[in-house]
Amino acid sequence: MNIDHIERIKEVETYLNQVLIDIHSIKFESGNSSLFRKALLCTFIDSLSATKYSNRESNRKRFTQLVHENWCYADRICPVHLLKFCENKQELFDLRKYIKDFTVKWKSSDDTMFQLCSLPTKAELSDEMVSSSYRHRNVPNLD
Repeated sequence: MNIDHIERIKEVETYLNQVLIDIHSIKFESGNSSLFRKALLCTFIDSLSATKYSNRESNRKRFTQLVHENWCYADRICPVHLLKFCENKQELFDLRKYIKDFTVKWKSSDDTMFQLCSLPTKAELSDEMVSSSYRHRNVPNLD
């Protein structure tokens, strides 16, 4: 690789790192800083995905492809979002019960937030649903 290209890549990397620092340092008096940071981080990730997968049909496909290929926690499932998803679906009653129990255990622990490494994967949830007391005639396929 030519030295000019290497220098340009380092410039872009420095710029992107500064953008991340700037996003993380945002603070608003309204208390919405976290929400704004999340929106900006999603936009940042989408921009990165566009540079890698410019021929993808949609932002969603690019975004999810980038996350699944490059993030070690991409297979983890957020119990809060899963619980919300299962909320009004009777066929997912057993899964909803299991996730409610999971969140109750977490809330009773000393952790102030879910640690990514402790969140269940789809495979772990499926295995747990099959082997636990939540076993039901119709174990949902989480794929």
